[in-house]
Amino acid sequence: MILNMKTNFSPLTVTAVALFFALPPFAVASAPVTFPSDTESAPTSFREFVQISDEKVPIKVPTVIELPLDGRSFEYPFFAVKDLTADGASRFVGNYFRHFTVVSKTPMHIAPTGDPSWSAMLDGDYRSYASFSVPENGSGMAAIALLSTKPVTASSFTILLDGEVALPNTILIQADTADGANMVVLNTTKMTGNTVRFPKTTSTNWKVTLTYSQPLRITEISVLDEDALRATTQGLRFLAVPGHDYVVYMDADRPVTLTTTEAGDLLTDKGVVRITPLASVQNPAYVIADTDGDGVPDRSDNCVTFPNATQEDVDQSGAGDLCEDFDRDRVVNATDNCPNDPNLAQTDTDGDGMGDACDGEESRITEKNAWLPWAGMGVALLILIGLVFLTMRSGGSPKQGEPTPPVQ
Repeated sequence: MILNMKTNFSPLTVTAVALFFALPPFAVASAPVTFPSDTESAPTSFREFVQISDEKVPIKVPTVIELPLDGRSFEYPFFAVKDLTADGASRFVGNYFRHFTVVSKTPMHIAPTGDPSWSAMLDGDYRSYASFSVPENGSGMAAIALLSTKPVTASSFTILLDGEVALPNTILIQADTADGANMVVLNTTKMTGNTVRFPKTTSTNWKVTLTYSQPLRITEISVLDEDALRATTQGLRFLAVPGHDYVVYMDADRPVTLTTTEAGDLLTDKGVVRITPLASVQNPAYVIADTDGDGVPDRSDNCVTFPNATQEDVDQSGAGDLCEDFDRDRVVNATDNCPNDPNLAQTDTDGDGMGDACDGEESRITEKNAWLPWAGMGVALLILIGLVFLTMRSGGSPKQGEPTPPVQ
């Protein structure tokens, strides 16, 4: 569950983003560094973790504590808190990421495009997204115009994606100058990460052009406003129980969902204990997102949903061959039983895994060898005749022990 709260005060724009959710965790403290015993159950989506031992939390009754995270930035504000001493079995507890920023940032909006979903890219909600489908020719292009009422000086753009989504192939960034001329601030470049950087540029009209070969879902577009004045307070809250040790996982590389305990009221500031900041360490259980398990990270995989370690792309379209639909029958090659011949119904009469549209050989034994049924019937007829013969023969002889009839 994610809560987003935004309040505007002139001349400052006050943005408060509240995220309340939970996920799997791992632990570590400042010094010495120790690891939880249940490493196997540690969430693999997080790059770092912090261990909070009971001596770090001087409480006598269950109390909401806040782990300070000031000065930290996260691609995805998802966290996981694990109670390591909950009735002898670790469990994930509800948490709330409190992020409060007062900025003099110039607000931006997306130019009207006729698609209302595009506004999701600037709504601060990491669960919503703008969706861009792949056209039939296998390659798509999205041109996103960002407008502001006052000039914005920027040097980087960050594009966050929904889960199981590959990065766009390329990105091109243009901006209008003060005299109305259009200039390229970042020429067409292959995307290798979520953030791209370019020389500091000032404009009120930005255009981001993306090319992609797989369905694209953008959750947020973040523009680094160089002139914005920021005062940020942030921390992670959860209800701590006296004598319990906790592990907090952070810095996720993808959206994460986890079942947790009920969180209670974590929004109210009264009674919250803000503990001493603790250093985080790398999570040894972290595994970069790889949905199909082919060894190629999602962000650079040309076919995210089907394993293709070799990344074959015969037509050089940017999309892996397995994710394409060469015969345009609306069935991707990976699951198409005739990838080169249209057969939407996927009919496979002989059940050999090859669709009838491209199957020139009959795989059923009886259909492939037409004589077999006749041979079977012939064998059955011979057996039947043999049985009748034996029955008739045994019926004409006296049974053992019976007197032989006298000859007349």
